[in-house]
Formats: sequence, structure tokens, C-alpha cells
Amino acid sequence: MRANSFLVATILATTLSLTGYAADSSAILNQAQEFIKQKDYSAAKGLLARQLKIDRNSYKLWLALGYVYEADNDYEQALKAFMRASELQTGIDGLATRITRLQELVKSQPKKAAADSTDAAAKARELLNTARYKHSFKDFLESYKIFVEAVELDRSLLANDYGFIDRGLKYFSENANQPEHQFYLGAYNFYAGLYPRSEEMLADYIRDYPQGAQAAKAKTLLQECKDIIAQAKAAQIAAEVAAAAEIKTADARLAPALVSSDTAQPYVVKHAEPQFLDTPLQFDDTQQTYGDDQGESFDLAVSREKALQLLNEYDKESDYEKKHDIIWKIGVIRQPFPEVMGKFSSLLEDDKIETVFATLEALEKIDLPGAEFCLPKVYQLLGHKDPRLVYRAIESFSKMPMHADKIVPRLFNIYQTEKYSIRKDMIINTFKSYKNDAIMVLDAMIKEAEGPGKRPLAEIISLLTGEKIEEIINKS
Repeated sequence: MRANSFLVATILATTLSLTGYAADSSAILNQAQEFIKQKDYSAAKGLLARQLKIDRNSYKLWLALGYVYEADNDYEQALKAFMRASELQTGIDGLATRITRLQELVKSQPKKAAADSTDAAAKARELLNTARYKHSFKDFLESYKIFVEAVELDRSLLANDYGFIDRGLKYFSENANQPEHQFYLGAYNFYAGLYPRSEEMLADYIRDYPQGAQAAKAKTLLQECKDIIAQAKAAQIAAEVAAAAEIKTADARLAPALVSSDTAQPYVVKHAEPQFLDTPLQFDDTQQTYGDDQGESFDLAVSREKALQLLNEYDKESDYEKKHDIIWKIGVIRQPFPEVMGKFSSLLEDDKIETVFATLEALEKIDLPGAEFCLPKVYQLLGHKDPRLVYRAIESFSKMPMHADKIVPRLFNIYQTEKYSIRKDMIINTFKSYKNDAIMVLDAMIKEAEGPGKRPLAEIISLLTGEKIEEIINKS
């Protein structure tokens, strides 16, 4: 195996030196070569798959992918990649012989032992890899179906879902009218922790398709949903009883303002909506500021031309999936040109949730400080009626922590009114991404709060700092 890895890495190095790769593709091949040396084939495949999203017709990338699969002894997939390379470029030296040899190896390669198929975890991992592979080549429906199959074999896969849950939920929400897609929408809502919604979708599926292909799985998931919801209600009642008991024994300073949790409303801070100033967008590239002057660097000018071309393609394109791909490509350029940021600002108000999701993803690629140009629109999403957009915006603030003074108070109020623990955890993680900035804002808020209003703030500060809640309250 090690000799095979070394041989393939050597071939990749030779390919790199002989084919005259562009600088960015050269870096991809170099990185893939290092992954092969480390026998990290999964990372090499992922790296090449991402690059193929940008340039699907590069025979060199397909050739490299074939080498990686061959090093991993996956001759069938290696053969497919090499065949694709040969379709895109004829007469590649030595490739015909290699394909012939792999065809013989595929025929003679022994099938996996039957015992392996009984190992649920191994089978689930294999299915997950298949789902990731198909998704990388935009076979979305099949990849999302296979992911469900994998998770139902091994729920531990949910610990690292590679983004399948969010993307699958988005996909089936958009295509909910397709036959039997209700099951998959129910499954992905279940995986996302949206149990009431999942229960509704699964019940609809069982009613509409009692003999459907996924009826058995739907019934199992539906029962799980009901059990989880019942447990959550029981836990809520227990928590309310405990809270009521705690209120009776609380410090006299806090007790008068506290009431039974049966009637208490979540504590939220009152704050004026922040004002966002319209400031000219500037950024630095090799010590130069963007503008129309002739001093603009060559690389920056090329990037700008490419971005404007993509914006033009976006406006002409009618297929939404292709439009979203264009948004992603603009984000990959990673330059906050005024034309781009202006377009992104308008797209963040689009009626299609998928368009907003795609824009946020592209904005995260541009990153700070350029992304701040769209801050007002991302902030507006925190008040959107669709919780998916609210929490996707929160995810963006986690990746791009900006303006803690404006964002942290709003996140605190969302946290206070949120019922699902998985979403609360997401907000806490976002606070953590702000680091000391979040603590400073929360500290200022707790000093302004009175009576029982200090405790909710102290609880969050405690989660961030490890300090005891009572000590935080006393210090405030």
C-alpha cells in the first residue's frame, strides 16, 4: 500500500511538472500529493472534488482524482475518473494502458465478504462516503437519500454530517411537492432537531403513502418524534416545578419580581434598533485601495473583470441552481468589489431562501472586513419570520463576528425566546466566536439590568467565562 501511495504521488508530481498547470491548480495538485503521502485519501478526494466544482471540464483534475482512487485501491472509481479524463483529452500518454489494466483489476477484485454487510457502522460509513461523492458531482437528490440511509444505520454520523442536514433540509423544502419527498423532509427535520415539524411531515407521508417505499422508516422515525416531544414536555414540566421551588427560596432581592414559570415571560432587553452608517467601501490589495484609477494592481483588475462577468451571467441566467453556482463562484474570488457587495445586499432580501443561503455562503468566503458592507442586511435576517434564515444568519455571525455592540443584544433576545436546546447551543457558540467582545457587551448589559433581569445575562456570561452565576450577579 505504501509503495502504491509513493508511486501515485510520484506520478502526480510528474504530471504537475509536465502539464503546465495554472498556479491555483498547481497548488491543488501539490496539496493532493501531500495527502497521498500521508495516506489521507479522503482529504485528497475532497480537495479535488471541490476544485472540480469550479472546473468540471479539467481533464487534469480528473486524472489526479483517478490517481488518488487508485492509491486507495478503489479501482472502480479510479477507472471512472480516468475514463472521464480520456473523454475530455484524447491521447494522454500511458492512460489507455492504465485503463486496460484497471479494467482487469476490477474484474478480478474479490467482492467484500458477506460478513462486512452485517456491520452497520461500516456500511453506514461506506454509504456516507458514497453520498459525499455523489454530492460533489451535483447528484443532489441521490446523495441526500443515501445520507438518510446511512444515518438510519448509524446515528453517530450526525456528530459530523458534513453539512448534509442543512443542505438536505433546504433541498427537500424547495421540492416538497415531489412524490414521497415528505418522508425525506420529515427525516431531515428530525436530524435538525425540529421534531414538531418532523412529526407533521412524517404523519403526512404515512397517510399519503401507506405502502410507500419508506413507510417502515417513517413509522419508526414518527414514533421517535413522539417520544422525544413527550420527553421534552415532561422535562419542561419538571423544570417548571424546579424553577417554582427555586423562586420560593431565592434571594429576597430577586424574589418579588419573579413569578411562576407557568406565567413568566422570557426576559428580553429593550434596545433601540442599531443605525448602520453608509460608508464608502474600501479594501487593501497589495497596499492599494480599490478604485477606478490606473494604479489598481493587475491581479485585482483581473479579479474585478471576472466578478463583473459573473454578475452579468447571473442576471441573464434563469435556472436558479445555476444562479446559485454563480453566486458561489463570485464568493470564491474573495474580493468585496462595490458592484458585488451591492448585488449581495439585494440578494439577501430575495424571496427564495436558497438564494439567501447561497449569498451568505459567498459572503463568508469574502469574509471580513469586506463583508461588513452587507451587515445591515444580515442583521435584518435576525428578525425574519422563517427561523431557518434567522439561524443561518446567526451562523454567519459566528463565522464573521462583527459589531458586537449591535449583534450581541439581539442574539441575547433570540436566545431567551428560543425553545430548542440545539439552537440555544448555536447562539452560545456564536457568543464564543466574539470572545471578549461579547463578554464586554453582556457585562455592560447586566450592569444596566435590574432585579431578576440580571440572572439570564449572568447565566450566559457564566457559560462563556466559567464564573459562578451568583458571583457574576453580585459583582454587577
